[in-house]
Amino acid sequence: VEAYSLDLTQACEFFGSTTEINSIDTLGILRFVRYLTSKKIGSRSIARKLSALRGLFQNALNHRILATNPALDVSAPKRGKKLPNVLSPEAIKKLLDHPISANDPEAVRDQALFELLYSSGLRLSEALGLKVKDAKLLDSEIRVLGKGEKQRIVPIGRPAVEAIRNWLNLRHQFDKGISEAVFLSRKGKTITARTIQRRLALRAKVAGLDQHVHPHVLRHSVATHLLESSRDLRAIQEFLGHQNLATTQ
Repeated sequence: VEAYSLDLTQACEFFGSTTEINSIDTLGILRFVRYLTSKKIGSRSIARKLSALRGLFQNALNHRILATNPALDVSAPKRGKKLPNVLSPEAIKKLLDHPISANDPEAVRDQALFELLYSSGLRLSEALGLKVKDAKLLDSEIRVLGKGEKQRIVPIGRPAVEAIRNWLNLRHQFDKGISEAVFLSRKGKTITARTIQRRLALRAKVAGLDQHVHPHVLRHSVATHLLESSRDLRAIQEFLGHQNLATTQ
């Protein structure tokens, strides 16, 4: 009882003592976990604090103060797991809206790939594995082959659709009949992950971002931004193609 009391007191200090219980959502719980992790609190202690919160919310649920338990699907991070870096919406805008030359096929290709990675939350390997026939842009959807050879259809936003169309109009300049991949190098082969990592880092530097940016950061960022707007962790799980909810969390 004493331990749970201390846990709830700490949670109260984090969320604010005047905060209404029905205003705390899953995203807030995840922020609480991030805060505890930043304070070097161990995984077992975090698990106990989450257990205390689940009990509190369940009690509120039983009294019809809440409709759902926001802590139900949140668990403590596994030992040794670092929380991923993300870019703010402002940083994403700065990165993706940085002007490029429409006559530079490499720059147009990069823009299409970066827009796609952020828009659809693809892994870099999934994006580089796309074939021209897979890019069903008219329906604002794209079919990808993910881990374990599992296919899924993901939405693709208008800026990404336009960027990919611009690239497909120039793709023939690199096409030597070697690869059917959407994203080609000047040699006509599927561009390598290492090249994209290097070019994205360079783009971030030129755009004035003060942090290292790699392709997976775009996936982490869109997942975080979607969670902030939708509050639906399970929908994000499906969007990203994760088998386990814990991976999404």
